[in-house]
Amino acid sequence: ADYDVVVGALAGTAMTTATSDVVVGDNAGSSMTVTANSVVAGANAGKSLVGGSGNTIIGYNAGTVATTSDDEVFVGQSSGQGNYGSQNTVLGSQAFTAASTATDDVALGFRAGVLISGNSDVVIGPTVGSTTLTTGGNDILIGTSSAVDAATAGTSDEINVGNVIAGSQQGATNPSVCVLG
Repeated sequence: ADYDVVVGALAGTAMTTATSDVVVGDNAGSSMTVTANSVVAGANAGKSLVGGSGNTIIGYNAGTVATTSDDEVFVGQSSGQGNYGSQNTVLGSQAFTAASTATDDVALGFRAGVLISGNSDVVIGPTVGSTTLTTGGNDILIGTSSAVDAATAGTSDEINVGNVIAGSQQGATNPSVCVLG
């Protein structure tokens, strides 16, 4: 391991060819072997991360099952806890916790998008997208409660802003246009 900073009981204990990582917290990054340029902080944070680069995993139990993820951002207690995809941005305690290989998703807020396993979803607000949306993709959900969610578990290409503005890109003649109503 070269140019790594490791602090905490059992933190980074498997590091062999890791480079330029910062690992802080009990059991944090304990499986990291071939990682690079990642920051892992918090007890058990990123504890299953074996490989990957450019990850920022901060918070108790954050990103605990990520194994070979790249460019993940998980900030908050248990955020991204079940995800082992790549290029997701998750800010919020217990947000985005479903076991999945989802990629390119954004979840902001307490328990936002907890069931998501689809790709390219944007979920903003506390508990938004936490009751229905699972496998759908390319959805945008914005609101202040779990009442703001997708119509079905596999809904794709949907926009829902506070259950006031809603629509779908499905069936639109121009894919850059959203049909509202």
